[in-house]
Amino acid sequence: MESTWSYGAVAFVDVLGFSALVSSDSKSIEPLHLEKLRALLGNVKEASPNLDVRAFSDCITIAAPLTSDRVAHLFESVISLQRLLVGGGVLVRGGVAFGKHFADDTLVYSEALIRAYLLERDKARFPRVLTDPDLLDWYFHNDDTTPELADAVKALLLTDRDNQIFLNYLRPGDLEQHLAVIQAYKVDNATPSVLEKVQWLGQYHNFVAQSVDSPHVFSGPMLDGFREVIVSP
Repeated sequence: MESTWSYGAVAFVDVLGFSALVSSDSKSIEPLHLEKLRALLGNVKEASPNLDVRAFSDCITIAAPLTSDRVAHLFESVISLQRLLVGGGVLVRGGVAFGKHFADDTLVYSEALIRAYLLERDKARFPRVLTDPDLLDWYFHNDDTTPELADAVKALLLTDRDNQIFLNYLRPGDLEQHLAVIQAYKVDNATPSVLEKVQWLGQYHNFVAQSVDSPHVFSGPMLDGFREVIVSP
């Protein structure tokens, strides 16, 4: 990463349920989740040598210079990271934005990071990584964005019902595994926050499943709605 105050694109990814992962590891001799996260980040770094990948506490950032090919690579890397984490039962949400950015071994000083963080904090809400409309406007109208690069990034995006555009990480071939991750959540111990996240995840899952006529469709009380009150005798 160039140590200059110049424009860059940054992804800010929040690991949901991070405190529960740390609490679980703290009760074990060997920190299972720690090693899993380290391995996943190592895979992303190895596959993205031209990007700046960092992790601190429950946050992961990936930064790239503001060029069309690097931004496309950034989107692909964030999707790969989310796919790996969700496949391991770890949900994330985040934002990708652009702005002035500086980073070296000591300091990260970044308008882009702040904009990505605010996008995650204020608008992501569900297990999705949102893309800043200003970044997409720059990308699709930049002279260096070839038709091939434009088509490649467009294929990575979906528009949600609130008109937010997010990165589409779910591949048809991953539907069976993804369904198992969702089904691991049980309605009996679901908090309102967990419930809304699982409901969104199930609806997103079913959108992809129905688009390819897959039998791996999510259903059940976590998604389907209300139940009558049962009083024990």
